[in-house]
Amino acid sequence: MKKIFSSIVLLSFASNMAFADFNARIGAGLINSFSFSSSGYGSYVVDADIDFNTSIEYLYKINEMFRVGPGIEFAIGTKDKNDSVQAANIPFYVSLECHPFKETEEIFFRGNIGYTYFNFDRYIGNETVIIHTEYKSKGGIYYALGAGYAFKFGLIVDLTYGFYHGSFYIEDIYTGTKIQPDVNITLRRFALNAGYKFKI
Repeated sequence: MKKIFSSIVLLSFASNMAFADFNARIGAGLINSFSFSSSGYGSYVVDADIDFNTSIEYLYKINEMFRVGPGIEFAIGTKDKNDSVQAANIPFYVSLECHPFKETEEIFFRGNIGYTYFNFDRYIGNETVIIHTEYKSKGGIYYALGAGYAFKFGLIVDLTYGFYHGSFYIEDIYTGTKIQPDVNITLRRFALNAGYKFKI
Protein backbone atom coordinates (compact mmCIF):
# COMPACT_ATOMS: atom_id res chain seq x y z
CA MET A 1 0.00 0.00 0.00
CA LYS A 2 2.85 2.35 0.87
CA LYS A 3 4.48 1.64 -2.51
CA ILE A 4 1.23 2.39 -4.34
CA PHE A 5 0.77 5.64 -2.40
CA SER A 6 4.39 6.67 -3.06
CA SER A 7 3.97 5.93 -6.77
CA ILE A 8 0.83 8.09 -6.94
CA VAL A 9 2.60 10.97 -5.18
CA LEU A 10 5.63 10.72 -7.49
CA LEU A 11 3.45 10.57 -10.60
CA SER A 12 1.44 13.58 -9.43
CA PHE A 13 4.62 15.55 -8.73
CA ALA A 14 6.16 14.55 -12.08
CA SER A 15 3.00 15.55 -13.97
CA ASN A 16 3.12 19.01 -12.38
CA MET A 17 6.83 19.36 -13.05
CA ALA A 18 6.21 18.54 -16.70
CA PHE A 19 4.70 22.01 -17.09
CA ALA A 20 7.39 24.68 -17.22
CA ASP A 21 7.84 28.31 -18.16
CA PHE A 22 10.78 29.65 -20.13
CA ASN A 23 11.16 33.33 -19.24
CA ALA A 24 13.29 35.76 -21.22
CA ARG A 25 13.73 39.30 -19.89
CA ILE A 26 15.53 42.54 -20.53
CA GLY A 27 15.73 45.28 -17.96
CA ALA A 28 17.30 48.46 -16.67
CA GLY A 29 18.84 49.15 -13.28
CA LEU A 30 17.18 52.47 -12.43
CA ILE A 31 18.60 53.03 -8.94
CA ASN A 32 22.07 51.56 -8.43
CA SER A 33 24.94 51.95 -5.99
CA PHE A 34 28.31 50.42 -5.11
CA SER A 35 29.46 49.91 -1.52
CA PHE A 36 33.14 49.28 -0.79
CA SER A 37 34.74 47.98 2.40
CA SER A 38 38.24 46.81 3.35
CA SER A 39 40.36 46.48 6.46
CA GLY A 40 42.78 49.13 5.25
CA TYR A 41 40.46 51.73 3.73
CA GLY A 42 37.21 51.58 5.70
CA SER A 43 33.89 51.66 3.87
CA TYR A 44 31.93 54.04 1.66
CA VAL A 45 29.08 54.09 -0.87
CA VAL A 46 28.94 55.67 -4.34
CA ASP A 47 25.94 56.02 -6.63
CA ALA A 48 26.00 54.26 -10.00
CA ASP A 49 24.58 55.14 -13.39
CA ILE A 50 21.62 53.42 -15.01
CA ASP A 51 22.67 50.10 -16.51
CA PHE A 52 21.02 47.25 -18.41
CA ASN A 53 20.57 43.53 -17.98
CA THR A 54 19.16 40.48 -19.67
CA SER A 55 18.14 37.17 -18.13
CA ILE A 56 16.64 33.79 -18.90
CA GLU A 57 14.91 31.35 -16.54
CA TYR A 58 13.42 27.89 -16.74
CA LEU A 59 10.77 27.54 -14.02
CA TYR A 60 9.01 24.27 -13.21
CA LYS A 61 5.44 24.40 -11.96
CA ILE A 62 5.32 22.62 -8.60
CA ASN A 63 1.65 23.45 -8.00
CA GLU A 64 -0.78 26.30 -8.68
CA MET A 65 1.11 28.62 -6.32
CA PHE A 66 4.83 27.88 -6.74
CA ARG A 67 7.32 27.63 -9.58
CA VAL A 68 11.03 26.99 -9.15
CA GLY A 69 14.02 26.63 -11.44
CA PRO A 70 17.42 27.87 -12.59
CA GLY A 71 18.27 31.22 -14.14
CA ILE A 72 21.15 33.29 -15.43
CA GLU A 73 21.49 37.05 -15.74
CA PHE A 74 23.95 39.35 -17.48
CA ALA A 75 24.41 42.76 -15.82
CA ILE A 76 27.42 44.20 -17.61
CA GLY A 77 29.03 47.61 -17.70
CA THR A 78 27.75 49.12 -14.46
CA LYS A 79 29.62 52.40 -13.84
CA ASP A 80 29.64 54.72 -10.87
CA LYS A 81 28.76 58.38 -11.36
CA ASN A 82 32.43 59.40 -10.89
CA ASP A 83 33.39 57.12 -13.80
CA SER A 84 36.05 55.42 -11.67
CA VAL A 85 34.42 52.00 -11.38
CA GLN A 86 33.14 49.65 -14.04
CA ALA A 87 31.94 46.19 -13.10
CA ALA A 88 30.21 43.23 -14.70
CA ASN A 89 28.12 40.57 -12.98
CA ILE A 90 26.85 37.26 -14.29
CA PRO A 91 24.80 35.55 -11.58
CA PHE A 92 23.70 31.92 -11.80
CA TYR A 93 20.76 31.39 -9.47
CA VAL A 94 17.71 29.44 -8.38
CA SER A 95 14.44 31.37 -8.56
CA LEU A 96 11.31 30.68 -6.53
CA GLU A 97 8.17 32.32 -7.90
CA CYS A 98 4.97 32.53 -5.86
CA HIS A 99 1.45 33.30 -7.14
CA PRO A 100 -0.39 33.74 -3.83
CA PHE A 101 -3.72 35.13 -5.07
CA LYS A 102 -6.02 32.62 -6.69
CA GLU A 103 -8.39 35.31 -7.98
CA THR A 104 -5.55 37.30 -9.57
CA GLU A 105 -2.96 34.64 -10.35
CA GLU A 106 -1.17 37.04 -12.71
CA ILE A 107 0.41 38.79 -9.69
CA PHE A 108 3.57 37.10 -8.48
CA PHE A 109 6.42 37.52 -6.00
CA ARG A 110 9.88 36.08 -6.53
CA GLY A 111 13.16 35.44 -4.80
CA ASN A 112 16.52 34.56 -6.34
CA ILE A 113 19.65 33.20 -4.69
CA GLY A 114 22.90 32.05 -6.27
CA TYR A 115 26.47 32.93 -7.13
CA THR A 116 27.62 35.83 -9.30
CA TYR A 117 30.77 35.87 -11.39
CA PHE A 118 32.15 39.32 -10.73
CA ASN A 119 34.60 41.16 -12.95
CA PHE A 120 36.15 44.44 -11.83
CA ASP A 121 37.10 46.24 -15.02
CA ARG A 122 38.55 49.49 -13.82
CA TYR A 123 39.39 51.32 -10.63
CA ILE A 124 41.29 54.61 -10.47
CA GLY A 125 40.65 55.59 -6.86
CA ASN A 126 42.34 58.87 -6.01
CA GLU A 127 43.39 59.29 -9.65
CA THR A 128 46.48 57.22 -8.86
CA VAL A 129 47.49 54.28 -11.04
CA ILE A 130 50.10 51.85 -9.71
CA ILE A 131 52.48 50.60 -12.40
CA HIS A 132 53.15 46.86 -12.87
CA THR A 133 49.94 45.82 -11.16
CA GLU A 134 46.84 43.88 -12.05
CA TYR A 135 43.38 43.82 -10.51
CA LYS A 136 42.11 40.37 -9.55
CA SER A 137 38.36 39.89 -9.14
CA LYS A 138 36.40 37.29 -7.22
CA GLY A 139 32.70 36.52 -7.28
CA GLY A 140 30.30 36.08 -4.39
CA ILE A 141 26.74 35.49 -3.32
CA TYR A 142 23.81 36.97 -5.23
CA TYR A 143 20.25 37.37 -3.99
CA ALA A 144 17.21 39.38 -5.03
CA LEU A 145 13.55 39.95 -4.25
CA GLY A 146 10.92 41.08 -6.69
CA ALA A 147 7.26 41.38 -7.62
CA GLY A 148 5.50 41.54 -10.93
CA TYR A 149 2.58 40.84 -13.21
CA ALA A 150 2.30 38.07 -15.80
CA PHE A 151 -0.25 38.88 -18.51
CA LYS A 152 -2.21 35.96 -19.88
CA PHE A 153 -0.85 36.52 -23.41
CA GLY A 154 2.74 36.02 -22.19
CA LEU A 155 4.12 39.47 -21.35
CA ILE A 156 5.76 39.72 -17.91
CA VAL A 157 6.75 42.90 -16.07
CA ASP A 158 8.47 43.03 -12.69
CA LEU A 159 10.53 45.12 -10.29
CA THR A 160 13.58 43.47 -8.70
CA TYR A 161 15.92 44.62 -5.95
CA GLY A 162 19.18 42.67 -6.16
CA PHE A 163 22.48 42.42 -4.25
CA TYR A 164 25.62 41.34 -6.13
CA HIS A 165 28.63 40.61 -3.90
CA GLY A 166 32.22 40.44 -5.09
CA SER A 167 35.74 41.53 -4.22
CA PHE A 168 39.05 42.48 -5.80
CA TYR A 169 42.67 42.94 -4.83
CA ILE A 170 45.75 44.41 -6.49
CA GLU A 171 48.57 42.04 -7.40
CA ASP A 172 52.14 42.73 -8.48
CA ILE A 173 52.42 41.17 -11.94
CA TYR A 174 56.10 40.30 -11.44
CA THR A 175 56.04 38.75 -7.98
CA GLY A 176 52.40 37.61 -7.81
CA THR A 177 52.02 39.09 -4.34
CA LYS A 178 49.16 41.22 -3.05
CA ILE A 179 50.01 44.89 -2.60
CA GLN A 180 46.58 45.86 -1.26
CA PRO A 181 44.07 44.09 1.05
CA ASP A 182 40.92 42.60 -0.44
CA VAL A 183 38.24 45.18 -1.14
CA ASN A 184 34.68 43.85 -0.79
CA ILE A 185 32.12 45.29 -3.19
CA THR A 186 28.35 45.09 -3.15
CA LEU A 187 26.34 46.29 -6.12
CA ARG A 188 22.73 47.13 -5.28
CA ARG A 189 20.35 47.32 -8.25
CA PHE A 190 16.68 48.30 -8.35
CA ALA A 191 15.64 47.14 -11.80
CA LEU A 192 12.56 47.31 -14.00
CA ASN A 193 12.30 44.22 -16.21
CA ALA A 194 10.05 43.17 -19.06
CA GLY A 195 9.97 39.99 -21.07
CA TYR A 196 7.94 37.09 -22.35
CA LYS A 197 6.87 33.81 -20.79
CA PHE A 198 6.96 30.79 -23.09
CA LYS A 199 4.89 27.79 -21.96
CA ILE A 200 6.71 24.47 -22.41
